[in-house]
Amino acid sequence: MFFFFSSCKKDSTLFELRSPDQTGISFNNEIIESDSFNILTDEYIFNGGGVAIADFDQNGLPDLFFTGNQVSNRLYLNEGEFKFKDISESAGIMAADKWCTGSVIVDINNDGWPDIYVAAAMKKRSRRAEQPFVCQSGQRCFRSDYLQRNGR
Repeated sequence: MFFFFSSCKKDSTLFELRSPDQTGISFNNEIIESDSFNILTDEYIFNGGGVAIADFDQNGLPDLFFTGNQVSNRLYLNEGEFKFKDISESAGIMAADKWCTGSVIVDINNDGWPDIYVAAAMKKRSRRAEQPFVCQSGQRCFRSDYLQRNGR
């Protein structure tokens, strides 16, 4: 008597790695150390950035916002099928002169559009008033000067 067992187990994964060429997302929060800027001179150097997900253009798809430390922030609009469009420069959210550490999404002015508050750190004499804030004001462009124009 012979018994023969066979398994047709197919390897399946929940996620599939996609390249920047496939997705349009090329964000890398690279930290470059030097003799004068490193873990010994700035203890929070590797605390990292952050990511926030919201439907910024209200097309029903989740868009991505990344905060950067030594690199600029990036905003990617979801065009469907895992394809994203980088609108960072035209949206005015890059904050290249800030060490951005995280963000939160809130509709701060109750207009139905998600707004972005970005936390920034590691700058000498920084004040809360200098933190980046992006308010959409019901348009597809972001306005970082919203608070100044509205007396806040």
